[in-house]
Amino acid sequence: GHILMWFIPLKETSRKLFETYHLSMQVGDFRTAMFSLNLSTRFAVFEGENLQILSRSIGSNLKNMLKHNSECAKLAVLDAVMVDEIRGEDSTPFAVFDGLFLNDDDLMKDALLKKNMNLLSNIYLRRFFSVS
Repeated sequence: GHILMWFIPLKETSRKLFETYHLSMQVGDFRTAMFSLNLSTRFAVFEGENLQILSRSIGSNLKNMLKHNSECAKLAVLDAVMVDEIRGEDSTPFAVFDGLFLNDDDLMKDALLKKNMNLLSNIYLRRFFSVS
């Protein structure tokens, strides 16, 4: 099934996506679970979630994402970088990759090699909207 998140109020979107994450984990649909977890984090930013809490949440979710869906982990790292930039801090989100990717330039090379247009567009968008 598809999540029709555009048909519910914005303030409820991250909660619904987080519920989808839990349900998907229960049935073993890790791809949907990680995608939902990633989106719930993104929507939480726009819902006005406390950025310090959100930063900790992204950090704790990264290892789980990497275990089940490395592509979602790459997107989540970009979200962590965005939250860090807004907060003026560095939570070292790339550390989860154990040296495989040190920054978004490394992610971009990987995205180009694998023709991952979703990741590539997210990197460009993050750079375009970068606050630094």
